[in-house]
Amino acid sequence: MSFFVIIKMVKKMKKVVQVIIMVSLLLFLVYFTKRDDQKEVIVEEIKKIVINVNDDRDLVCELEKNSSADAFYERLKKESITINVHDEGNYEKVGELGFVLPRNDSEFETKSGDLILYQGDKITLYYDTNKYNFTKLGHVTNVDSFELKELLGSGDAVFKFSVKK
Repeated sequence: MSFFVIIKMVKKMKKVVQVIIMVSLLLFLVYFTKRDDQKEVIVEEIKKIVINVNDDRDLVCELEKNSSADAFYERLKKESITINVHDEGNYEKVGELGFVLPRNDSEFETKSGDLILYQGDKITLYYDTNKYNFTKLGHVTNVDSFELKELLGSGDAVFKFSVKK
């Protein structure tokens, strides 16, 4: 074999190797592009409840993602719950649940509209701030702090909790 024949064979082999590499890369990209298209998009639904105040006003509350809020939501899916609440400290309405929920207590400062589990068996809706160790269940989203204080700011009330449909 002559030197020139060997050089021609090497050049042909280089082209074949280049084509093999290009086809392999293309197949690799097509495979992973199809896999990405087939992945399911999981959208986590925000659980919402309604707090009816004195048969007069519905407050929409978006629940937290914790075991306490999940347990409360599951309970409300079975039946609505009515609780008599009283004012504490001119910043919250508190009532006895009549049952115990799991606790996820941590210390934080509440803001107006926070729905709180206190000691596992009391529920509190804040219309002002407080700093303590408790579990956040959710937050009221359809009223501002001024409206909430006007609605809750004086006297006792009746809360009816239900799942938002």
